[in-house]
Amino acid sequence: MPELLLDLVVLASDEFVPPDDWRAQIALPVGILFLLGGVFMLLRSNLGTRRAYLVQATSFFGFMLMISLFWAFGAPGTPPYSGPANLPGQPLDYYQPKWVEFAPDSLAAEMPAFDVAQDYPDGWSEEPPGDLTEDLIDDGIEDIRNFFASEEAGEQVGDLWVPNVDETPILFAESDDGRPMMAVEYVEADALGEVEDPDNTYLAFGFFDEGFPLFPSLVFIILSGGGFALHLALLGWDERQERRELEEDLGEEAAPEKVPAGV
Repeated sequence: MPELLLDLVVLASDEFVPPDDWRAQIALPVGILFLLGGVFMLLRSNLGTRRAYLVQATSFFGFMLMISLFWAFGAPGTPPYSGPANLPGQPLDYYQPKWVEFAPDSLAAEMPAFDVAQDYPDGWSEEPPGDLTEDLIDDGIEDIRNFFASEEAGEQVGDLWVPNVDETPILFAESDDGRPMMAVEYVEADALGEVEDPDNTYLAFGFFDEGFPLFPSLVFIILSGGGFALHLALLGWDERQERRELEEDLGEEAAPEKVPAGV
C-alpha cells in the first residue's frame, strides 16, 4: 500500500500522464475507496450497515444537489456553467458555444439547413447578424483556419494562411434554423502575414453553434435530486421501522405476566 500511495503522489506531480496509464485509471477508484469507504466504516460502527448506507447516501446526494445548483446557475463569485462541460464519452467542447467548420463540397453544405452555402455569394451580406460580436467573428476566422489546417480536414490550408479580405470580403448569412454563418476565403501568406500567392485561395464556411452548456449540470441536478429524495424517503422509513420495533419490544416487556385462574 505505501508503494501505491507513492505512485499516486508521483502521478499528481507529473505534468502530464496519459489517460491509459494504469496509475491514472486507478486514481479515481482509490480516491473514492478511501474517502467514501472510510466514512462508511465510521458510520457503520455506530449505526449499523443499513442505516450507515442511508445516512451517507442521503448526505452525498444532498451535497451533489447543492454543488450542481452552483455549477448550473452560479453564485456570488462563481460564474454559471462552471461544472462539467461534457458527459462521459463526449468531447470536452460538446455542449460549449463554438464554430463548426465545413467545406463547400462537404455533406454539411448539402444539408437543407445550410443550403444557402450552395448559393454563395447570393444571399450573403457583409453585415454580420446582430448577435455576432467582433470577438466571436475573430474566433470564427481563427477556428475555421485552424480546422482546415489540421490533418483531420486534410490540411487544405497552412498555418500561415490569412483571410483574403482585399479580394473577397468576409460574408455572413443565416441558416434555415437561425444559426449565424460565415464564409471566409483564405489565401497563402508569408511569416509576416503578407499575401504570398494570391492565386492560391481556399473558401471555407462555418456556423456558430450556441451549444447547451447548462445540460451537463442539469443532468447532475436531476440525478442528485432523485437520489437525495429516494434515500431521504428510505431513511425516514428506516427510522419509523426502528421506532415501531422499539415500541413493540417495550410493550411486550410492560405487559403483565398471565397466570392460570385460581392460582
